[in-house]
Parts: sequence; C-alpha cells; structure tokens
Amino acid sequence: MEAEALWTVHDRARYLWVLKSGRFLLRDRENLELGDATLELKPFLRFPGPLLWMEMDPSQQFLVTNSSEPLAAQKPEDVPSPFTASASTTEDGQKPEGQPELVVRILRRDSGQVMLVSRVRSAVHLPINADGYWRVCAAETAPGC
Repeated sequence: MEAEALWTVHDRARYLWVLKSGRFLLRDRENLELGDATLELKPFLRFPGPLLWMEMDPSQQFLVTNSSEPLAAQKPEDVPSPFTASASTTEDGQKPEGQPELVVRILRRDSGQVMLVSRVRSAVHLPINADGYWRVCAAETAPGC
C-alpha cells in the first residue's frame, strides 16, 4: 500500500472518478476535489449548490454535472454560468412554474470552462462522448429534431 486516507461522504451516490493520469476526482457536496497518488486533495470546482451527479466522456475531456441550485445561490468563487451558454427546458405539456432549481452543465475537464448551462425541472441523463452529446428524438419528429 502506497497511501491511505479516510473520507466522509454525505450520500450514497457515486463520489470517485479515476482519471487516466493517475489522479482522481472526488465529489463532496458542492465541491469536486482533484486527488493524486498520495491521496492529497486539492480544490478543483465549486458549485452553487450540492453536486448531485457527474459523468465524463470516455476520453475524459468533458464533464457533465447536475447540481441543485436555487436561482440566487451563486457566489463569486462558484463555477460560473455564462449567459451565452444558458438554456432552460421543460417537459412536453408542462407549464413553467418559477425557475427550476436543477442545473446541468457541460465543462472542459482540464480547465473547468463551462460550455453549456441548462436549468431543468427534473434530473437529466445526458450521454456524452468526445464529439458531443447524443440527442434522442421521437420517431414522429422531423429529421434533425
């Protein structure tokens, strides 16, 4: 054994992602920490609310995150939400009632740069690969969705 550490996690959701470089990401409430072979953790990303889940594309270039964020919760040190990368979605037939509190982001893993932000009303699974994300269209939808 090279190193040992004890971490307390606050829920039963996935909290550890191994990176190809011998490092790893650790999710702890609203933070993502970057760890190394000595198990030393350094702050990587901080979100305005609890980070509910995270996925990476197979090449580990991009992160997709889902966090719970009341609209007024953002602080200066949090992962930014640029307006040009923002969107809001609703389910078919659903009437918008106030601002949704779940936020989906696509970020560059190496820099933490936000590429897309979307406020959603329910959890969203967004499969992603190094070329982008997959769109699922209903059969009756026109070509190109």
